[in-house]
Amino acid sequence: MLRIHDTEQAIHDLFDAAEEMASRPEDFTDEERAEIQRALEEQADLLASEEAEHADRYAFVIRKRLDEASFLREEAQRLHERARAVENNVARFKTTLIDAFRRHGIQKIKGAKYTVFLRTAESVTLDVDPENLPSEFRNEVIEYKPRKADIKAAIKAGGTVPGARIVENVSLTIR
Repeated sequence: MLRIHDTEQAIHDLFDAAEEMASRPEDFTDEERAEIQRALEEQADLLASEEAEHADRYAFVIRKRLDEASFLREEAQRLHERARAVENNVARFKTTLIDAFRRHGIQKIKGAKYTVFLRTAESVTLDVDPENLPSEFRNEVIEYKPRKADIKAAIKAGGTVPGARIVENVSLTIR
């Protein structure tokens, strides 16, 4: 049992090293990057040649890491929403302070560390959609997006689409 745990830990350590290398490539030498890549390739080779027990271990580690990634995405979304709520509270507080400054005729308050003051700036507010503005006052952006399903259907039907081709992708599936 200890051997299985050690193997799983080794796989986790390799994933951690690969993630660290991807996030901070400047901290790794070419030799270190090559060594991590070789170790990952060795683990993949072992999976391809060993029995079902090892496949289960690898699948377990992959699923566990995907669950961790999912959790982190959800946590990032939650933190993003919380940050937005804090920013909205700050905006409301600033509006309240502006109103108070104006009511009391205050332009500036100096504190020991900070100075709080009203500053007036000009900005443009549009009462129409940008496409209704005269052309000299707007930028037009054209964006091209391929309709891949249509391209694939055309090629499968025997047609050609210049610059496009169908490629076969291989992925690892865990059930």
